[in-house]
Amino acid sequence: MFLLLFIYAALGINVFSGVVYQDYITPKNNFRSISGAIIYLFRCSTGEDWNKIMHEFNIREESGICIDDQDYETFVRNGNEVRGCGTSFSQFYFLTFTIIISWLIMNLSVAAVIEGLENAKTENSGVIEGDDVEVLIEKWMEYDPRATGWLDVLDFVCLILDLPPPFGNENLQKLCKFKKEDFNKVRQRLVFNEKSYYINEKRGILIKNKDILQILKSYKVKTYDGRPSKVHFKDIYTILVKRVFEENTEDFEISKYLKQKMKNQWYDKHKKMRDFNKSNFKLH
Repeated sequence: MFLLLFIYAALGINVFSGVVYQDYITPKNNFRSISGAIIYLFRCSTGEDWNKIMHEFNIREESGICIDDQDYETFVRNGNEVRGCGTSFSQFYFLTFTIIISWLIMNLSVAAVIEGLENAKTENSGVIEGDDVEVLIEKWMEYDPRATGWLDVLDFVCLILDLPPPFGNENLQKLCKFKKEDFNKVRQRLVFNEKSYYINEKRGILIKNKDILQILKSYKVKTYDGRPSKVHFKDIYTILVKRVFEENTEDFEISKYLKQKMKNQWYDKHKKMRDFNKSNFKLH
């Protein structure tokens, strides 16, 4: 962009430097120095009165305020004031400049937007979007059909294995979740060691008991007095969102948008239940 301004400024000095001062051609706005010309063109690039400036640089001797071939004697007689006329080239000059600079600015703007979107896509590849919260609540409903807001810790582990990304854990799913035909084959190998595993045939889950403890530890699942083997939806939601954003800080807080989205989705999914009570969802 600066190169374009410089080229047009140099051309403007050669063509328009001798044009008489008028309303829009003034001691501060003219083509009589390279710096002044660049600033003048930058002003034109914003669209401010560029057409009026163009017409002033097209002024003719018939107007009575300019002199078409001003010689040195006339220059001295007029108090060393340049009073040259313009040229019809100004129309071509300013029209092409405006078109090119507008096209350039538009392309720069589009490029900046595209780059911003690409960066956002790259940097936020794990960001929650679309119906992820809705999918989470639908899966939760399979384990908590009465909308109590509480799940058994084993059901929580199954939930993690059932959920798709970004809330689900693909690595765990590959190790512990099997299709029906594969599930039976794997289970047959555990005939003498089944007690060391948690087996959920309905969901095709086979996982070592010690791995369950590791999962609960890695997710930092919170339990409460009176409900030692239960976890609450709000705690789980916070944990899953935190993992998606890869936030390791203890004081991490979910944005108001995600909180409200979760709340609205929860009520929408359960409002048709005859015995649904909103107070069940209030955390402890």
